[in-house]
Amino acid sequence: MRIRLKDGIAVREGRIENLNIYIEENCIAAVTEEILPAGRVVSLEGNYVSAGWIDLHCHGGGGADFNDGDRDAALTAAR
Repeated sequence: MRIRLKDGIAVREGRIENLNIYIEENCIAAVTEEILPAGRVVSLEGNYVSAGWIDLHCHGGGGADFNDGDRDAALTAAR
């Protein structure tokens, strides 16, 4: 079933309003101004929509820092 998300503010390279976001099989299938057929329509009521902001880099952990440049610190951080 295709789901249409409407009335949200899409954040891409700036703020973009009045776009429809279509979800199919748990994935974003389209982001468009067009209104396509959908089995379900959900209003986002003016809330923001953006890609996940996940920062995967890491400087260390467990009280140690990779930037210390020493083997024991790197092993501690990796654990």
